[in-house]
Amino acid sequence: MVKKGYESEFSIFINTYLSRHPAILDDQRRGREIFWDKKVDLQAEREADADSVSAEQYYYYGWADAKA
Repeated sequence: MVKKGYESEFSIFINTYLSRHPAILDDQRRGREIFWDKKVDLQAEREADADSVSAEQYYYYGWADAKA
């Protein structure tokens, strides 16, 4: 094996562990799919944006003017 430069003990450990336990990478991919790789329904987002009600101004900004 040709050394390519410095490699930390942790990197060596992780690379060795992952080479011995390849199922970990599959489990990691499945976890990513659950939380991050979601299909986006653009039509539903457009409908939600069109149906939303605009927010009033921040409560305290108008409150100071009303007291004066």
